[in-house]
Amino acid sequence: MTDLPARVEIQEEGPREGFQIESAEIPTADKVALVDALSATGLRRIQVASFVSPKLVPGWADAEDVVRGFAPHPGVEYHALWFNARGLERALASRDRLTVFGSVTVSASEAFSRRNLNRDHVGQLAAQRENVAAHLAAGVAVTRVGVQAAFGCNFSGDVPVAKVVGAVADALAIAEEAGAAIERVSLADTMGWATPARVEAVVGVVRSRWPEMRLVLHLHDTRGLGIANAMAGLRLGVTTYDAAVGGLGGVPSRHSRGRRGTWRRRSWSSSARRWGSRRGWTSTRCWRRGGWRSGSSGGGCRARCCGAAGCGRCGDARRREAAPGCRLRRRGGWTSGTPRCAGFSGRERR
Repeated sequence: MTDLPARVEIQEEGPREGFQIESAEIPTADKVALVDALSATGLRRIQVASFVSPKLVPGWADAEDVVRGFAPHPGVEYHALWFNARGLERALASRDRLTVFGSVTVSASEAFSRRNLNRDHVGQLAAQRENVAAHLAAGVAVTRVGVQAAFGCNFSGDVPVAKVVGAVADALAIAEEAGAAIERVSLADTMGWATPARVEAVVGVVRSRWPEMRLVLHLHDTRGLGIANAMAGLRLGVTTYDAAVGGLGGVPSRHSRGRRGTWRRRSWSSSARRWGSRRGWTSTRCWRRGGWRSGSSGGGCRARCCGAAGCGRCGDARRREAAPGCRLRRRGGWTSGTPRCAGFSGRERR
């Protein structure tokens, strides 16, 4: 497929997005261990924590401990997520270990903004003006625009492309007013509504309106379309994607429990290799880190090969025979008649 980009960049978000939604309490040491393991896979950017209220997101009550605990790897940028002045303050306290930058975050769906932040669109824009001013006053560059619910919304249904374009325009206007130079725009499939046709429509219009802007796609795999949606983005020249080891992640709300999270980097790795795109990370190591998840988080592994095989370690024993060509079988992931994830608890079977 020579019409596809020669190289893609993956921004790993498994630790941050994954641990915020898991129902089981995950020890800080295990979170640190995953960050350290991912650092050795060849990734260049890893989102390691969320500086958010522990009352709202208890899974990140130990954010500072995780940031202080991992061992920085040369050539890897570590960053975090926050939404307000208190979060920025916490991030700045870890500036010696994190790459700190600001974002203008808006939603293409006002219904989602009201449910998620208790603000309408006008209120969200006002909050973002204050947010940008606070970052610049602290000496933090604001370089990113993030658009949530860019492909659809659980509360309002399909989101018109015009709404997405309007959200991007509003965010860029806020940045321009403050003198901030935006380098990239991230379009997020926050609730898993994207389809290849929607991706083509949204990316096509946004790219035609701002052809010089670097686009990032944050895709979820709620309906099993993560790879197809990424392929649509690739055909339109998008080369930067958020992904998560083991399919970790999702929106931390009661409306999204049990749904597949951010699409798996393992899925991307396998597909990118077949499409001829260079990846820049070690796929086998990434796959093993995904197997680590099922033993540490207490939840089911979201890797598709595990779903096909009925991995006993992942709590799904409905199917005891591996699907044809499943990597679990080829790599000897079956022992004593009980299927289990290769890489579980650090075992790296070959």
